[in-house]
Amino acid sequence: MVYHSQQGQMTTLIVETEAYLGQKDSTAHAFQGHRSVANEALYGPPGTIYIFSLRGRMMLNFITQQREVPQGILIRGIEPIAGREIMEQNRSKQGFELTNGPGKLTEALGITDRTLNLTLLNQGSLKLDLSKGYQPKKNY
Repeated sequence: MVYHSQQGQMTTLIVETEAYLGQKDSTAHAFQGHRSVANEALYGPPGTIYIFSLRGRMMLNFITQQREVPQGILIRGIEPIAGREIMEQNRSKQGFELTNGPGKLTEALGITDRTLNLTLLNQGSLKLDLSKGYQPKKNY
């Protein structure tokens, strides 16, 4: 994932996600067909960015299914590749604590509001490159 912020470019690997299965998922914002201005991004095309606030922190989600099928993934953890200094400045943390949670990673990236909500991946400041793989050093 590459984020072009006003502070500079940050590049990360997504290392943890959580899927939400829409209308049948009791933990999803679209459970039982719930639709509102706040969750409208869920109903957008694949690649739509959905940002919501939880306990004062922004949560970053990507919509994964066709339009009107409100399913997506919450980005739960990232590994900094480039721009770590910017992330450390934004969070005043280092190491594991820097980006090991959905609210922590958005804070590290400087995503502090819903500006990216309803925008599309790869058409603005947030890009996702699925062509490069990452192989863990050790299989568990």
